[in-house]
Formats: sequence, structure tokens, C-alpha cells
Amino acid sequence: ITPADMVRMRAAQFSGFITDIGGPTSHTAIVARSIGVPAVVGSVNARHMIHDHDLLVIDGETGGIVVNPSPEILRHYQEKEQKLLADKSLLWAKRKLASLSLDGEKVTVLGNIENPEEAEEVLKSGGQGIGLYRTEFLFMGNRDSLPTEDEQYEAYAFVLKQMQGKPVTIRTLDIGSDKNLQGELSSAINPALGLRAVRYCLARPDMFMTQLKALLRAAVHGHLKILVPMVAHHHEIVTVKRMLVEAADELRRESKEFSEDYEFGVMVEIPAMAFVIDMVLDDVDFVSIGTNDLIQYMLAIDRIDSDVSDLFDPLHPAVLRVIAQVIKAGIRKGKPVSVCGEMAGDSLYTRLLLGLGLREFSMTAKHIPEIKHIIRQSHIGMTTSKVKKAFKKNPHIQLDASGFIVETE
Repeated sequence: ITPADMVRMRAAQFSGFITDIGGPTSHTAIVARSIGVPAVVGSVNARHMIHDHDLLVIDGETGGIVVNPSPEILRHYQEKEQKLLADKSLLWAKRKLASLSLDGEKVTVLGNIENPEEAEEVLKSGGQGIGLYRTEFLFMGNRDSLPTEDEQYEAYAFVLKQMQGKPVTIRTLDIGSDKNLQGELSSAINPALGLRAVRYCLARPDMFMTQLKALLRAAVHGHLKILVPMVAHHHEIVTVKRMLVEAADELRRESKEFSEDYEFGVMVEIPAMAFVIDMVLDDVDFVSIGTNDLIQYMLAIDRIDSDVSDLFDPLHPAVLRVIAQVIKAGIRKGKPVSVCGEMAGDSLYTRLLLGLGLREFSMTAKHIPEIKHIIRQSHIGMTTSKVKKAFKKNPHIQLDASGFIVETE
């Protein structure tokens, strides 16, 4: 199942899905979480063990699959489901409360979306804006042609209008790896390291210019933040900025309404960017850490390869040090740093990220109430001290099931 398939399946009637290949941070799994359906990916041999008309239990929380469960096991999972629904109901009732810590620190909680219609769900869930709008899903699926400038403008403007002045971070086209345009499968041996994201866009400047013009036109409707993915080189930042100036010049000649009042940022997902973050921050207004790809590249693990998915470790000391380094650099330079990868929406890591200095989280709308609740239950000053103490004692941080640091001797 491709990410584009998942987007098309939003309107379909299904309760969950299982795949034999893939990883928990693949884009297919990410879209499944945004829809709110249980999914188990990378099960290896499910297709040989499951037959038509079998009754299945899909436990998206643990990755478990039960085929034709006994009445006792079925009752156990039904009770588990009821408890989860009750817990979500309690969190939902408090979703609009401010994400203010016990010691009075404000934390921003934003939503990730794949299509414009999801913006309303972010607001309903208590989100304070859009931290990541994945524009590639406008381009994917059963399309005979690329979306026009007007079509893109309408989509971006719709979200900005919905947010009514709240920040909207729109990521430029991130095609490649496990996301491809219709009829354009990559022939790269390793597409995750190939022509993807900003590399793809700069290789197709006409297509990219269309998107940039649509973004500038949409900027008149709200607080726009333009985010460029997969940046590894300074010249890529310079080139995109130059193209934004050229896009404004074209719109001016065409007598189209637009605005140059926007913020410009880049994603930190390639380790090279993290190691020179102090230099990068001089050229941008903000940065967003994409933990999914950052971990993939740091640990040399293909995030969609089920054979190595167990090695995908957000708590690896190298990963945590890099995240901490980027956050600290942002604080020193006075530039906002957010995390928009899956770590931001996983309650296991909320307290740890707060302790590392993170004050802006972006996630699927369905996770917003829970993350805001944890922030309200956290004393950030005490959490920060515990994180610093734990790092000094042992770089291998361990967390219990609630995300609290396990203190070691």
C-alpha cells in the first residue's frame, strides 16, 4: 500500500490493515495514523496465514495480530478498545485547554496534515496552527497532470483562511523515496538517497516555480511559513530563496495579488544540516526537525525496510545528542525549532523532548489532546534537570512506559 493509496482510501470503509513489508515510520504508516485506523506493517508472512472470512484483531498499539481469536481473547480486546475510547473521551473534553506546563512554560502544539480538509480537524482537536502541510499529496494519486498554479493556490489559501491568522507551515514538494508521482517510479538503487524533495524540485524548476508562485499568492490570506525539505547544502537554500524572488517578480508582471510577508525555514533531517546548524540558522527564520528521516540517515536504516525496522531507535544517544544540539542552537540564535516527525506525536517521548528544550511540537491531529495533556502535567524545569542529570550519568537514556526517565545507578 503506497502513501497515495492510503490518501485515496480515506473515504473508503475499512477498519484496519496489515502489510508484510514496511516500517512504522514509513509514509504509509504515518498516513494510517492520521486517518486513525489500526495498522500493522512489516508483519512478514501475514498473507500466508490469513484467509478470506477470517476474523482478525489488529492491535496497532503493540503490533499484534490475532487470527480467529477465541471468545476470551476477543472479549479482552473489546474491553481494551472500550478503555482506549474512554481515555480518549476524557482527553478530548480538555483539548482546548492551554498547553501550559505546571511551572508556567508555554508550549506550542500544532497539527500535521496531508490535505486541506484536515485543517478543520486540527482546530477541533485543540491545535494552535499547522506545523506541517505535506503538499506532495496534491501531486500524487490518479492524476493525468501536475496540479496547476490556481489549483495549488486554492488548496494553500483554503488552509490559511481556515487557520484565521494562526501559523501555517507549508512544506514544498517532498517527492521521492516511497512517494512518487503517477507513472514516475524511481529507478534509483536507493531512492531514499536519490533525487527527492528539494533535489527533485530544483531539477524541475518549472514545476517548482509554479508551486512557489501559488504559495506567494496564498500568503495574502494568513501567516505563511514556507518549509523546504531534505536540505543538505547552503547553495540549495540560496537557490530556493532566489527562486522565491523570481516568483514574486513573475507575479508582479502578471498583475496577480501576492505577499512576500512569509517566514522561510528548512527541515533538519540530513545529519549534515544538524552539524552545521549554527551556520544554517543565519539564513532562515525557523527550522523543523524531521525525526523520521533524521533517524533513518543517522543510523543507516531504511525506514520502510521491515528487516531492520527494529533498529530504528529514537533513543539512540547519537540521535538525542543531535536533536539537543539543534534545539540549543535555535535558542542561542533566537530562532524557533519544532519537531514534526513521529516523535512529536508519540507520548512516550513528550517529557524527554521538553527536557531537551523543545517548545514546539507538530503531529497528527488525533494525538494533539494527549500531548497537550502531558505538557499540562509536566514541570519543565524539573524535567530539564532530570534529562541533564541522566545524560551526564549515562548517554543511553531509558524511559518507562509513561515516558519518565528510568534513573540508573
